[in-house]
Amino acid sequence: MKKVLKKIGVLAALRIIKLFILRGTPKDKIKYLADARRYKKLYAQSGRNSFRIKKRFLLPIITEHRESSGAAKGDYFFQDLIAAREIFESNVTEHMDIGSKR
Repeated sequence: MKKVLKKIGVLAALRIIKLFILRGTPKDKIKYLADARRYKKLYAQSGRNSFRIKKRFLLPIITEHRESSGAAKGDYFFQDLIAAREIFESNVTEHMDIGSKR
């Protein structure tokens, strides 16, 4: 066990353990890992320096993809409106939405 921890690092091992003790089905965990791999691949192809996944800030909520996002109420609804207004008013030429609801 010490060899494994030394090789991958204690913090990385704790993140892996945290992922697998989180609520959710094995299917949820597989989806999370597949999404993370896909994002990493797309990020590498983009040639950008921003939006890199920093593992120390990860807090996966692996069941979120199954929750409904259609209800227009509460803080999240207003947060979306505020963010959309900020993006519009900034006159950016390109916007990457990485936390979009379906």
